[in-house]
Amino acid sequence: MIQINQLECKINYKDLDLKEFISNKFKFDYKEIVSCQILKESLDARKVPCYKLSVALKLKDHKLETKLVKKNVNIVKYEKLQMPKIKCNQVLLDRPIVVGFGPSGMFAALALAQANLKPIIFERGQTVENRVVDVENFWNNGILNEESNVQYGEGGAGTFSDGKLTSRIKDIKVNYILDELIKHGANPEIAYMAHPHIGTDKLRQIVINIRNTIIELGGEFNFNSCVNDFVIQDEQITGVMVNGTVYNSTHVFLAIGHSAKDTYEKLQKANIHIENKEFAIGVRIEHTQKFINECQYKKAEDKTLLPQAEYRLVTNVDNVGVYTFCMCPGGYVVPASSANNRLVVNGMSYSKRDHQNANSAILVQINKNDFEDTTFGGLQYIDELEKQAYILGGSNYQAPVQNAVDYINNQVSANLLIEPTYQLGYKCVDLNNLFSEKVNKCLKQAIIDFDAKMPGFINGVITGVESRSSSAIRITRNSDMQSINTKGLYPIGEGAGYAGGIISSALDGVKAVYECIK
Repeated sequence: MIQINQLECKINYKDLDLKEFISNKFKFDYKEIVSCQILKESLDARKVPCYKLSVALKLKDHKLETKLVKKNVNIVKYEKLQMPKIKCNQVLLDRPIVVGFGPSGMFAALALAQANLKPIIFERGQTVENRVVDVENFWNNGILNEESNVQYGEGGAGTFSDGKLTSRIKDIKVNYILDELIKHGANPEIAYMAHPHIGTDKLRQIVINIRNTIIELGGEFNFNSCVNDFVIQDEQITGVMVNGTVYNSTHVFLAIGHSAKDTYEKLQKANIHIENKEFAIGVRIEHTQKFINECQYKKAEDKTLLPQAEYRLVTNVDNVGVYTFCMCPGGYVVPASSANNRLVVNGMSYSKRDHQNANSAILVQINKNDFEDTTFGGLQYIDELEKQAYILGGSNYQAPVQNAVDYINNQVSANLLIEPTYQLGYKCVDLNNLFSEKVNKCLKQAIIDFDAKMPGFINGVITGVESRSSSAIRITRNSDMQSINTKGLYPIGEGAGYAGGIISSALDGVKAVYECIK
């Protein structure tokens, strides 16, 4: 078998027969090709946009494979990396419990079910089907359900996002996660795309499909079931209390997400070790998708053949990191509050990414010296920020907005340069009144720096506040992924402070199952 790297293809290559294209390029009969598999696809837009592929090619004639070897063409013994089968030969005295069904809890539960361990899942929010109704009621009417919203419910916060699957993690188990997503309804292209995404509309059905698989394998689901307390004996978890009933288990996977302040407080009360950690806050910035495409695809003759363009920008202001995050091409800025009288925004795209606007977070790193040095100092900082954003927006979950250039010049925008996509209305304010002097300085300089890299970036519209990109708490654990002072408790995912994003969170859950079985 040979592997061809950096195979340059025109942007319409998907309309062509790839086998025929390769055989013509390397001058041999395409009938010699037994199999052809794309391993990686990336879009190179630095000059005239083109795709660059890595392809595994199996030929009938091994001598022909040898003849084709040259730069970027190598003979390989290619086998798709497979995660070792999860096995548990021991009969447990009690069934494992999974608390929370976001990406980490979902994949922990799936791995446990596949190991024939029949997990019991508790999710404080609703099923995806009911959750969609609650979220849309909030987005359309401003009626917030504090237990079923963008943050809480089956699928986690990522269910109402772009469904990005980008990760720089090199771990064989990532293949398992992508394979399972594909088996449950994702586009097979996510296995090799450089920047894969699913889209919120398709992700919802995938979550349902994974739930059904877990049930078929003996798993049990309990929705609207918030864990009220943790039962611990001699530094060993022995169960959880849910709605006044104790459920016994000495293996509890804690996948609570990054917004469950009340659960963090219960953990501290139970003497489970937690600590504050650094996090990031900022704004969402919107541009027209046409502007982003023009910036990124300058030399493309026909931009309609290209996917909606993305960007990722980073800078440093006085040794503080500032960066764009969760860029949503053709997407929306959405209400993402989980508590009454608090305003949070997030970004979301559907699978087609076909809205006229694009948006991204611009985030400033918040260090431990920026907030009170207590366990919940970071959470209190975020809560005050969300409260102030709610007040600035004029209440009723209207969002405070401002032209980026006016923000830099400390003046309220008379006319917005772009119509915001935020559904519950907005109010033009001076967002300088929302943030600290440090955050304002960092955001302003970052916008200026990003405008130097993408001229016209400064003409975007910013919306506050983006405050749920990462957890302000870490539930500390050992190398075996168990709590440092509570055996059998596995804190996982974003809420544990060890992951960020769908793939890294899902991977965290799978790794914890491996450690538990081991």
